[in-house]
Amino acid sequence: MRRGLAAVATVLVVAGCSSAPRPPAHRLIGFDFVATDVNGWTELVTLDPHTLRAHGRVLRIDDAVTADEDSGATSPVGQLSPDRTTLAVGGSSGRILLLDPARLRRIGAIRLPRGSDVVDVDAWPRRDRLLVVYGRFSVRNTWGDSVAVVDPAARTVVRRIRLHGFVDQAENLHDGSLLLTVGPLRAGRPTRLVIVSPAGSLRERGLGTGAPWLATDGVGRAFVVEDGRPIDEIDVRSLRVRRHRLTLTTSSRGLPSRRRSFPDRPSRERLAIARPSGSATGCWASPAAGTA
Repeated sequence: MRRGLAAVATVLVVAGCSSAPRPPAHRLIGFDFVATDVNGWTELVTLDPHTLRAHGRVLRIDDAVTADEDSGATSPVGQLSPDRTTLAVGGSSGRILLLDPARLRRIGAIRLPRGSDVVDVDAWPRRDRLLVVYGRFSVRNTWGDSVAVVDPAARTVVRRIRLHGFVDQAENLHDGSLLLTVGPLRAGRPTRLVIVSPAGSLRERGLGTGAPWLATDGVGRAFVVEDGRPIDEIDVRSLRVRRHRLTLTTSSRGLPSRRRSFPDRPSRERLAIARPSGSATGCWASPAAGTA
């Protein structure tokens, strides 16, 4: 049996708030992936804040819930609710799991449409809305990925949007919208920039036939970067493009090279570009059990 705790990229910081003058208590929650010869699963474990060793309560989830390097997820460990008391995670079993990170307990599950297995929970903009990208990782998937608008309070899928392509990257905007680059179903067709609002409305713009990287300032601009080409700055409201003649190349400017993945489309790795807010390590704060 092989275990691997991705402590840097998949650590959840659970911080308790209190009216007492003492500093708030913090709890570190790690996502531990356990693999055997026949299957794998994820365990949420409590980490010692000083040694980072696992101790205390463990919650086993019979699914590999953390997103890997081929995922276009905005976070490898799901999304916290706006009140920071519930964690929603995806996985490879076609469902969304709702968890209590402070008590390490399951709250419930939301099943997505039949035929889906890979699920990335990408945004939780308000109490009654989750934005989820889902699809099927198979050469037989000829319809691409979809977005589900989910009401986690009612535990129902409110709307489904077929993207007619495969999501390469996903980023969040300050208004709760989801910014996606969607690769084509067939080679030679353009990649698209797709914006999905919390209500499920969709806007899009073509990006050409390459395999670009996507970054955003989180507010109103998206940056499309492709090896050896000018950088396109896109206003996410008007979808107007401003072209910067500065170019980045894999060989001379340190732009990460893309690897080809299965099926025949670009690997869904992310480009790290500094943003004014947010966390690059997947760490959040949430009220701990027994605190007010």
